[in-house]
Amino acid sequence: MRRARAIAVGVCLVASACDEDPARSMKIIPRPPAAVSPAAARRAETQPPAAGPTPDTQAARSSGTAARPPRSGASTSSAAVAGPAATDWRPPGCPPPPEDSPGPSRFTVAGPCAFEHRNTVACESLGDDFLVTLSRKAAGGVALMVYINVEHYHGPGDYTGAQIYLGLQDRINIYRWSSDTMNITVGGGEESVTLPATSLEAEPLFVNCTGPMTNFQCEGRGGAAEFQATREVVSGMLRCEARK
Repeated sequence: MRRARAIAVGVCLVASACDEDPARSMKIIPRPPAAVSPAAARRAETQPPAAGPTPDTQAARSSGTAARPPRSGASTSSAAVAGPAATDWRPPGCPPPPEDSPGPSRFTVAGPCAFEHRNTVACESLGDDFLVTLSRKAAGGVALMVYINVEHYHGPGDYTGAQIYLGLQDRINIYRWSSDTMNITVGGGEESVTLPATSLEAEPLFVNCTGPMTNFQCEGRGGAAEFQATREVVSGMLRCEARK
């Protein structure tokens, strides 16, 4: 599939190195199983037990797997996206300092790393992929990046199932929130992209990393329970830089 040359921030662990620039491909990491509420588990029971719950019934009441929404047809309108979970925890570099720019973009991020973006961003059409990159500095020199890949691209218009991540890289770790079910509109002349409110879930933390966010190696993933409980909600319009 031509996705291999389209988007990425590759994950390079101890035993392997990046074979290509992650700016050309992106892997959305599966989320760990989420707990099912007792009410939801009870609805899943086909027959009530005659003499007390069986071990299988007790397991159904205590755990389960929350499926991610399908890639196609998933609604990401502002009415369908819940706000970010309330938390006092903040990742390194957040909130980023404001820009010294009045526009022309109108992009908003709500969550533990809330900010607004007004400057233009880099946009590039590569075959059947349309790539958008927002790069800026967060507080304390932390690198901040928003990366979007519109797959199966065939010109300006409306698309479903686009991929997006918001990443932060401090001295050794990378924090990333992502979605692969985003709706997006590529404007006429490929001059802008517009997205409805879209919730990004936290991926497992990249730990002990070297290299920039576009080409990095890390020792592993995991930990940071407070981070894993967060999400970011992105929305608005990003204006593409003028092409030379």
